[in-house]
Amino acid sequence: MLLLVVLLLFIVLIFSLKRFKRRYDVSSRIPGPRSWPIIGYTRFITANKEELFKLLSELQEQYGGLYKTWLFTELWVITSEPEIVEKVLNNQQQFVKSDDYEMLKPWLGTGLLISEGKKWFSRRKAITPAFHFKILDDFVKIFEKHADVLVEKFRTQQIIDVTTYFPLYTLDNICETAMGIEVNSQTNGESEYVKAIQNVAEISYKRMFNPLLWYNFLFKLTSQSKTYYSSLKVVHGTTQRVIEKRREFLANKIDSSGNDETQFNEFGRKSKMALLDVLLKTTIDGEPLSDDDIQEEVNTFLFAGHDTTSTACGFLLYNIAKHANVQEKLVTEIFDVIGMDKTLDITMANLNDLRYLDLVVKESLRYHTTVPIVGRQILSNTEIGPYLLPENTNLSINVYGMCHSKRLFPNPEKFWPERFEITESSERINPFAYIPFSAGPRNCIGQKFALLEIKMMAVKVLQNYEISVAKPDEELVFSIGLTLKVSNGIKLRFKERIL
Repeated sequence: MLLLVVLLLFIVLIFSLKRFKRRYDVSSRIPGPRSWPIIGYTRFITANKEELFKLLSELQEQYGGLYKTWLFTELWVITSEPEIVEKVLNNQQQFVKSDDYEMLKPWLGTGLLISEGKKWFSRRKAITPAFHFKILDDFVKIFEKHADVLVEKFRTQQIIDVTTYFPLYTLDNICETAMGIEVNSQTNGESEYVKAIQNVAEISYKRMFNPLLWYNFLFKLTSQSKTYYSSLKVVHGTTQRVIEKRREFLANKIDSSGNDETQFNEFGRKSKMALLDVLLKTTIDGEPLSDDDIQEEVNTFLFAGHDTTSTACGFLLYNIAKHANVQEKLVTEIFDVIGMDKTLDITMANLNDLRYLDLVVKESLRYHTTVPIVGRQILSNTEIGPYLLPENTNLSINVYGMCHSKRLFPNPEKFWPERFEITESSERINPFAYIPFSAGPRNCIGQKFALLEIKMMAVKVLQNYEISVAKPDEELVFSIGLTLKVSNGIKLRFKERIL
């Protein structure tokens, strides 16, 4: 028996080495740092998240817009060339989601973020109506309600690390708009559900960036696995109970004549629908979605609409606080378009009319790229520029690298919102050089949702406070993850705005 096990291990080893050599030979012409056989590029393996962020910038500076590196026997190709990015993001048959996303499957299943092929296409088509502008108009009221809570939380102290506040603001928004429930995490941070979501998200990120935790049998040996699976049980259980209650509610609201009363409020006006309502009413090929189908899509939107938007909110306030001239122009625009009466409701039309705020948000998303890396996997040998990339190569799009390329963005280290102003004389920005919401067929379905949520926060804060950086000489320390993180926090000073 022992001899058989040894023989099988030997066969697996020989197969792995042959596969490694074949891919090594095919990729030999691609530039990149020296890697040791089997071990790979040691700096990649030993770097922590802060060092990895700096290392990616160094390698781009040294090798340009396309280079390779090895992580053990896995080939990684990193690109920051818009022409290559366009080819990759527009071809779903050849380039699929990378294996990194496997770490999210226990939580998200194969929802819109992870699914491929026919399932992705049918789900995308089914979910798109949830982001119709009329529904978004109702969501703006929810954003305003939770932004008002956020503003009051900021009133408690002068200097605040905003990175601890925005995840709760965005979680309140996404829970109410996606599931129709109020978790009130900003005022009830001890909620079991809120803590469970935070645990699952944090541990999932750790697994994605730690090769030793990629393998389930190793992960289950760690203390984190117990926290992860108990938290996952809470998240799935809560979502399932909400689905069951909402399904029952909708069934009772359809009267005997077949009229759907859920679409109208007591005044006969169209009422707001949560994403969950859209999913419960959706059919694909004549069949309704199962509870499991609905759960994976709801969880996907909780994940996608929570961390990314909270990160963007933090960086936006930091950039406004750091540039007094930008803040002054924004306050003037808000006064002209909305006024400074804090009791007046803010509408989607108001937010859409804030043109300078649009430019500032765009520049903030470029300067501090929320999602710094986008991962894909190559299904078969393919030519990228002058190089042949072997099948099963991991291809990473360095979105942050593109946004800080001198060739693509003049003076990239300057925070300059006007670069996005479109005039007859302005130079057009390559649409695949600036992809804060990805691009191509799989671009972010919720980007308008996110922008309205971000803009509402900015308006409410600036109506109430003058903001500045607490320690102007202190540099932000970045670390790389699924989103761009700041290891030392974003500490801002809030002073009551006197009108």
